[in-house]
Amino acid sequence: MKQILFALLLCLGGQDKIDDLFRRLGHRDVDVRDRAMERLRALGGSALDSLRKHQDDPDLEVRERTRALLRELEREEIRKLRLSLITLSVSNITVGELIQELRKQAWLRLDGGEVDRNRRVTIHAKDAPLLQVLHQAGLTHGKQIGTLVERKLPMTSAYIPGGGFVFRRSTWIQENQTAGTVFHTASMREFEGELEWEVVRIRAGGDQEFLKCSRHSPGVVFVEDSKLADAVVTLRGVRRWYRATSVEFLSPSEGDTRHVGSYSLELRWPSVIVRSALPMAKDVLDRTCAPCDIQVRVKPGREWRGSLRSSSSCVDIEFCGVELEGTRVWCGCNEAPARQEKARRNVVPERRVEYSGTSREAPLEHLDSITVLFHEPIEERFEVTSPVLGGP
Repeated sequence: MKQILFALLLCLGGQDKIDDLFRRLGHRDVDVRDRAMERLRALGGSALDSLRKHQDDPDLEVRERTRALLRELEREEIRKLRLSLITLSVSNITVGELIQELRKQAWLRLDGGEVDRNRRVTIHAKDAPLLQVLHQAGLTHGKQIGTLVERKLPMTSAYIPGGGFVFRRSTWIQENQTAGTVFHTASMREFEGELEWEVVRIRAGGDQEFLKCSRHSPGVVFVEDSKLADAVVTLRGVRRWYRATSVEFLSPSEGDTRHVGSYSLELRWPSVIVRSALPMAKDVLDRTCAPCDIQVRVKPGREWRGSLRSSSSCVDIEFCGVELEGTRVWCGCNEAPARQEKARRNVVPERRVEYSGTSREAPLEHLDSITVLFHEPIEERFEVTSPVLGGP
């Protein structure tokens, strides 16, 4: 729909219409500036090329609004790209042809970069995460948005939208005798957020009891049987990502409050108080807003310099397991697996974020607007089962 809206806008007035929206970002009337920004935001990813063209505009207001909107839309495009589901059944096509097909289904730009576009691949997938399809083709995401690089991963992988897990098993030998089987799991996370998960089941001719280590699990768990048949491991967890939303306070006053979902943002200048309707883990609430997410515009006649947060699209791969060579027990601990209970996460009702820019001392009546880039946590539960892990 956003691509259609963008095409219609071009048909009605060509690129001049788009350029006019950017000129309005520097209008002396704040309402005109805000309406122009909302129209550009409504175009979504279709406006990215135009935003990049104007991010170094000589007009300070245009430049800062363009960069803020570019950062917001790029984050959303990364999220959509990494969470895309693909249905495809093709044989003996080139990597270049595959990239063209994935562009259609993901509605996003994918650049082959340095990959061999003439290499031939066969892909059969139905509602499969984009990462799974790329790995089948020997590809994965590069460091820049939409770029691809060559990469081969083990076939003992299972996927969820935005990530996946690599599994393996090994025999644990202690004092020259086989003592059991260790199951290793490594998580692959390629979205901005967190994966929290646990091993909930191991089946090998029936459900198996397994031991955990409070320090190294769920990356490694242990079954006291070294001759297990073929096995599968089931994981259950939460995928948490952060949806970026620009929250504006026009002609701000002390105590002004804005709401985003179940969260509220209150001005206590030079701070913004972020509150959750329900108590939340401190490490999660901390990620909703940082000092560099706060931008200030002083009324005409006063210079200021905002602080912008950079955005990275690097694939984040977290290997949770440990190397077992030279360790004394199966998990990597000395003498015995750690048994202490994991410390409970610190739960808090609110977070104070203090603006650290050059205008922090300015009284609110001197400020034209305050814009906060708020990152709303979105949690989605998942369950995934490994491929068959062959026995000894």
